[in-house]
Amino acid sequence: YHAVTVRDLEGHGRYYAISRNGQVKATDAADLAKRLEAEPNVAVLLKDGDALEAFICGHVDSRLFVASSDGHALVFDTEALRSQGRRATGVRGILLPDGGWVAGAFAVQRVGARAGGLSMESDAWLGLVTETGFAKRMRVDEFRPQGRGGAGLQTCRLGSGDSVVRVAPIDLPEDVLVLTSAGRYARFPATALPSLGRPARGERLFDLDIGEQIVDL
Repeated sequence: YHAVTVRDLEGHGRYYAISRNGQVKATDAADLAKRLEAEPNVAVLLKDGDALEAFICGHVDSRLFVASSDGHALVFDTEALRSQGRRATGVRGILLPDGGWVAGAFAVQRVGARAGGLSMESDAWLGLVTETGFAKRMRVDEFRPQGRGGAGLQTCRLGSGDSVVRVAPIDLPEDVLVLTSAGRYARFPATALPSLGRPARGERLFDLDIGEQIVDL
């Protein structure tokens, strides 16, 4: 979703690769920062059917937020993760149901910690959208840290056949774009996303055509 500069890597001790199937791998940033090669090299080994979802620069004491398509999210500390070489698949970051996938992953900053990642302060917000068009925003501090490998806490109540497609940090003074499978988008002030607690389903922001789904936020 974004480029990572060598300065980003050198300013952090490690990088974290999170896959769509919920694997997370920590690797010393120096393994990439010192390389300058014309041909692509392996950053993480992926199992068959898996794909890279997020690539995050962080420290040994980072904290990661990983959301799932079934309406849950897990915040966990990375201190217990052993750094692995580039040719490693990592370990389970979040427990997913059959057919589930990671719907968002990013770093969150501990209160009082060094800079890096979304703050866990109460003024930090997350936006959530589902395939069928429900949306809302939540405070980051609603998600207490837990141990790695579990299912996490509920992010929303899903209707039958619906899935969370994206959970992402948002800034209230800014706008957000909601993208659909038909190539349409809608732009809203972030404050237009209703502020609701974790168990709430959310609200529809606009009507979708038959067969159209939300694909990203």
